[in-house]
Amino acid sequence: MIDSIISKTLVDQVFHVAHEASWTCKNCNKSHSMSDPAGFSISLAIHGKTPSLRNCMDRYHIEKGLEIRCDKCKSNKLRDRTKRIISPPEVFVVHLARFAVGHTGKTYKVTERVELPETFDLSPWLKEGQTRTNYKLQSVVYHVGSLSNGHYIARVRGSDGISLLDDESHPRRVHGWWTDSGNFTPYILLYSRI
Repeated sequence: MIDSIISKTLVDQVFHVAHEASWTCKNCNKSHSMSDPAGFSISLAIHGKTPSLRNCMDRYHIEKGLEIRCDKCKSNKLRDRTKRIISPPEVFVVHLARFAVGHTGKTYKVTERVELPETFDLSPWLKEGQTRTNYKLQSVVYHVGSLSNGHYIARVRGSDGISLLDDESHPRRVHGWWTDSGNFTPYILLYSRI
């Protein structure tokens, strides 16, 4: 029992990311804020012709056109809501939403290459007063295939460089996150705080 409590506490300390959402009513100028449910990763939709991790984060943290009811003036209107990270994790896990539903209701894979920086500063999306805002890319899980079938590989930073891990071959060193990646697209990213 104690082992499971310690393990859960440790996992929470390492991966837990929590947000505060806020918006202001344009009718009565009341500011609203609330904590969003916390999790162990952020799932980012991929947008634009040349998507980057930064613009995916920007879109995630500003939600436009939500119908929200104001508790003070009781108006129900479309509003913009911003989110700020109030609990930055030691290990920041990002899930790139590679599968989306099209206009016809059919699920398709989003194959755009997303610019992944080697280091990443979370300060633009953190609530004021947070420290140690810089992170370094440690591993990437890649996917090739469709919703119904596919194959996963990983690239992991070690003390001797970046290694490719694939259950169809022996681990081997590679010269970067993109070298010889073929049709594989990044799916899950792990950044550790530096």
